[in-house]
Amino acid sequence: MQNSLNSPSRLNPLEADILRTILYFDIFSFPPTFDEVYHFLPQNSTSAELVKDTCQGARLRSILRHQGEFVQLASRPNFTAQRLDREQRAAPELRRARLVARGLQFVPFIRGVFLSGELSKGLASPHSDIDFVVVTAEGRLWFVRSVLAVLKRLFFFGSKRFFCLNYFVARQHLEHSERNQFTAIEIATLRPLIGFSVFNEYSRANQWIKDFLPNSLKVSRPQFDLDQTSKFQHLAESLLDLFLSDRFDQRLMNLWKWVWMRRYPELSDEQRERQFRSLPYLSTAYGSDQMNRILEAYQARIAEHHLSSN
Repeated sequence: MQNSLNSPSRLNPLEADILRTILYFDIFSFPPTFDEVYHFLPQNSTSAELVKDTCQGARLRSILRHQGEFVQLASRPNFTAQRLDREQRAAPELRRARLVARGLQFVPFIRGVFLSGELSKGLASPHSDIDFVVVTAEGRLWFVRSVLAVLKRLFFFGSKRFFCLNYFVARQHLEHSERNQFTAIEIATLRPLIGFSVFNEYSRANQWIKDFLPNSLKVSRPQFDLDQTSKFQHLAESLLDLFLSDRFDQRLMNLWKWVWMRRYPELSDEQRERQFRSLPYLSTAYGSDQMNRILEAYQARIAEHHLSSN
């Protein structure tokens, strides 16, 4: 390891924050731009211009390399070409996500759909999925999840590539309970596809992300907003409300719990509870414990470079 990395006292607070930010994105082999480093700094004590100047300054020269607007660790392979390729791959995937969102506009009880994951950051790997955050009406979350699971099976043959059902939340419970850097970055990079007003509610409910990313609310969020619900959706909801009830939604939730228990018997009860959260107002479904894996990898990088966790 280079001597500069073994001497954290040589770095001033801004330099240390810049390094922390770049270390996080290094987990994904993702060289951020100078502007992205600024937006995802853990503390707000600077400007975008000063961040760029500091990245290029003599004190970080032995630690970082930059190519054009991209910056990364000098000790790592150059990931710039890979990032540019992932940006190119994202264009058709974004069009596909918009098309899927137009279809979801007709599904009863959906109030908002936001693009998440890699694609929300304008990137797509060869085998990446299209991940959505789906906001539902209160008391209808598990009905919506079940309907979308059927539609996914019918139209996408169950493939996650075009339609990944990871996160559902009821409109009256938008505040995220897991507060950490990973969750903050995922929320900060969401792209609204349906329901911009609902997206604004979601953002207001999760203002806590400023504790981790004080500059994140200045990020420009490209959007493909379809804010108006369809007439078909209104009519279908009026009819379905004659037959549906909160008790029925509870039964669907219990059914999904049973499905996941059968599908993932290798998971402990604690793992299953963490990866497949099942509440009347919240449903998560992650085949792996990605969040904790990434946070552990980040803490390992922080320790390796003799920085505090901040």
